[in-house]
Amino acid sequence: MIRTRLTGFAAMAAMAAVAALACTAMPALAEEEAAAEKTKVATVGEPAPQFELTDLDGEKHKLSDYKGQIVVLHWQSLQCPWEVGKYEPIISGVYNDFKSRVDEEGKQRVVFLGINSNHTESVEALKAYSEEWELSYPILKDDENKIADVYQARTTPHLFIIDEEQTLRYMGHPETIPARLSDVGEGETQYLVPTLNALLNGEEIEVTETPTKGCTIKRVER
Repeated sequence: MIRTRLTGFAAMAAMAAVAALACTAMPALAEEEAAAEKTKVATVGEPAPQFELTDLDGEKHKLSDYKGQIVVLHWQSLQCPWEVGKYEPIISGVYNDFKSRVDEEGKQRVVFLGINSNHTESVEALKAYSEEWELSYPILKDDENKIADVYQARTTPHLFIIDEEQTLRYMGHPETIPARLSDVGEGETQYLVPTLNALLNGEEIEVTETPTKGCTIKRVER
């Protein structure tokens, strides 16, 4: 009888030890997963990193809110000569052309989100700029350029196109890089419109990644 009791106590002790190990392993695993998610960077063909940012009117936007729609992320600036009066109105015009494409429920199939990661450009200045140029899609403020770092956005402009399943399908310039600022919009090969058309029509995207040219993003010092 004593042996039976001892055996029972030994089994209970073993079970307690296993439970303790499981409890210590679970937080460690959760920490590892969180660290992996934190260091994840945007890669063409992989799920686009999720984010939540606030626009100039204080409204929050989650990338996950746009699942089922094609999303164009446009890193922009209110001071960069490659943007002001150049790529900004061109990209805004493309958005205006595509916003009428809707699904059977009347939902836009393509949405554009501007992202500003320059620590030198305030929300108030961006509001005035957006009104002056009559920008037709929201600009989100990326404080401390955390999302720019995850997406490896380098310049303004820098485009990232995400499909309806939230896979990153294109990252780069709107067109082949022009030799001169005066040639903006006249690139030999255009990438933005053909990529959107290919995604809408279920076709293969010919070019998925290109170099960019513009003003460097003014990141905070860490």
